[in-house]
Amino acid sequence: MEKIVVTRHANVVQWLVKHGHVQPDVTVIEHANYGHIKGKEVFGVLPMFLAHAAGCVHHIDLNKLPAEKRGQELSVDEMEEYGAFLQSYKVLKLQDWEEMMEDLESALEAYRLACERANRY
Repeated sequence: MEKIVVTRHANVVQWLVKHGHVQPDVTVIEHANYGHIKGKEVFGVLPMFLAHAAGCVHHIDLNKLPAEKRGQELSVDEMEEYGAFLQSYKVLKLQDWEEMMEDLESALEAYRLACERANRY
């Protein structure tokens, strides 16, 4: 799956490269649209209406980031200091999830019937 990074922060890309998540020549875009991310492995923050189109979305969490540092540009060292780690997501629209569950229920029912028939012989 092709990897892309969606960010306007150069240090995010440096952190991803440092930790082996992407290659230095990875495609980086500041503002994504559907065509940029469809079916791709995306590193960055996306709105839900785009995230569901990606193959998967990886987000850097900073669980030790103090409130006064929010919204500020962080260096790679600061990202490390504030506990940066990668969290991965697969976003499904509820409609897609419901369709998958209906398909699964149909498959399970077909399996149950096949087992019943096999036990009769």
